[in-house]
Amino acid sequence: MSVTNISSSSQWDTVLKTHNVVIADFYADWCGPCKMIAPRFEALAKEHAEPKKVAFVKVNVDQQRDVASAQGVRAMPTFKIFHCGKTVDTVQGANPSALAAAITAAVALKNQGSPSAAFSSPGQRLGGAGLDGPGPGPSLSIGGLLSNAVAFIGLYLVSLITARIINWLMQLFTGSA
Repeated sequence: MSVTNISSSSQWDTVLKTHNVVIADFYADWCGPCKMIAPRFEALAKEHAEPKKVAFVKVNVDQQRDVASAQGVRAMPTFKIFHCGKTVDTVQGANPSALAAAITAAVALKNQGSPSAAFSSPGQRLGGAGLDGPGPGPSLSIGGLLSNAVAFIGLYLVSLITARIINWLMQLFTGSA
């Protein structure tokens, strides 16, 4: 079968981890547009699905609320395309041409990366040293402080003078004293 119906969040996680590209149809049984585009989704699945490379799945938002909520699905149908476990495209609504274009672009990614590539490096720890070690801390210099003080005073004087000029011009044109 070229389309897999997701029946649990653990099945969802497994599909994301074991396929380079996952195209998910988030639908509801009561949704008319979902029923209209379903045959097109299944035809695209038959054309493009490949074991361990490209998976097509359907997620019933009423039965798998946790999966739909975690993916931010708010409207049906919503098609989300994942590459190496990360969302790369979203198509909302029953738009066959947009769906076909998004799937064609996603299938081109099937040989790039691997599903587990997102977690292949050890990463960083909070408070830990970066790859190059800690950078230099902030430095204070008399020249820098003096330069900042002069700039501050200069800007203050310019704004003060500008305010006085604007006040004088308003009095001149309105005739008020």
